[in-house]
Amino acid sequence: MRSFINIVGKLIEGVRDSPQFIEDPNSSGQGHHPNHADHPFHDVLKAHQYSYSHTTPIRARDGGYDSHHTYRHLDMRDNVVGIYRNGWEAGKLGQRRRTHGKSPEALDRFLRGHVKRATKKLEDNDPRDGM
Repeated sequence: MRSFINIVGKLIEGVRDSPQFIEDPNSSGQGHHPNHADHPFHDVLKAHQYSYSHTTPIRARDGGYDSHHTYRHLDMRDNVVGIYRNGWEAGKLGQRRRTHGKSPEALDRFLRGHVKRATKKLEDNDPRDGM
């Protein structure tokens, strides 16, 4: 099966993804990827109140590029999930510990528990309590 991508109006054979496909990239190449919503994990993330942040192009071993899409939780901004071609990773900014998985069902199970625990922790630490 051949892989094509449309870059600046030209079809280029054999390229899965390309940094040129990122719109308005910053100095690190990160930016908006117009097809991030087509990813199989996108709807699961939206259902758990995660919003798309940016895409980072990653050089693949075969010379092509893969896209790493980053999503942040709407209320807990330091909770991030990265999705790539065949999997996902979740964690908290500034911490090395990450949880990894390969299916939308595994991501849904993880986020159900994670968001529930994180929300409870936020409620327990609410400084407005006791006012």
